Amino acid sequence: MKASSPQLDSPRRERIEAALDIALTALRRIARPTSTEAEPGSASEIAGLKPPAKTDGISILPTLLGQPQTNQHEFLYFEFHEKGSKQAARMGDWKAVRLELGKPLELYDLKSDPGETRNVAEQHPDVVGKIEEYLKTARTDSPRWPLKTAKEAAEQKPDTGEVN
Repeated sequence: MKASSPQLDSPRRERIEAALDIALTALRRIARPTSTEAEPGSASEIAGLKPPAKTDGISILPTLLGQPQTNQHEFLYFEFHEKGSKQAARMGDWKAVRLELGKPLELYDLKSDPGETRNVAEQHPDVVGKIEEYLKTARTDSPRWPLKTAKEAAEQKPDTGEVN
């Protein structure tokens, strides 16, 4: 017989799961840039609950309802750790990408180049500088997700974090 938990069977839990399902479906369909950081705040607001304390995400419920989104982050930050760390940031129509640690940022104007085919970093050093400054504070160091060069990542044993 399966043990049950009163928390898992509660109507509140069902509301949270339904709100998450609605929010996640809508988040995948909206055109404006967002990230998974928006999910806890959005789902909480939809369910009528207080958002988690340790998140810097914001609710995008206004956008989902077709209303103006007045509370937006200036930047969205992303990291990818496969075969070495990569970083990216969105600032309005700008997207900056660093495909390898220590290399300069690439910059794309997504309004005029949504396919990211023209690196315009040299033409916009002011934008690159602003995003570079942001990247210095964008992340919280983590022993589980350290920034690594491609060489450092290749030297690491799979699943252990140990160096060969």
